[in-house]
Amino acid sequence: MAGYSAQEVYESEAIRCFTVGDVLVYVGNYRVHPPVSTWDGYLEVARRLAPHLHGLLVVTQGSSLTPSQRASVRAVFNTKILTGVITDSAVTRNTLTALSWFGIPIRGFPPRAYREALRWMKREGLADAVEGRMNELAASERPSLATSSD
Repeated sequence: MAGYSAQEVYESEAIRCFTVGDVLVYVGNYRVHPPVSTWDGYLEVARRLAPHLHGLLVVTQGSSLTPSQRASVRAVFNTKILTGVITDSAVTRNTLTALSWFGIPIRGFPPRAYREALRWMKREGLADAVEGRMNELAASERPSLATSSD
């Protein structure tokens, strides 16, 4: 999977998304819940891409979705897509581990563990492109979760 590059697919004040190969990377830049208008824009893109995706990589600082947002994610991605969640919240990572015991293909990872998450998704060949894009986001003027600390 060498030679892949990040393709921007959605950008708002609270959410940035890009694809690398068949993985959608969702970067949430909010502390509580994404705003409704931002979320609706993301869902439109997610619906279009979902049939072509192997995995979803979520990068967040421990924020969560509202119940209706969680329902919309289930409706778009169903329970078959591998979902790695990179978060600074140990509680969230532990909760995701418990969900995986029930057969849900989800796993939590600590901050900046892009390579580990992609290895779990069997897409380690995409790691350089994902790490590169996250480093670009960290270096940009706009705050990014790429620089969040443990």
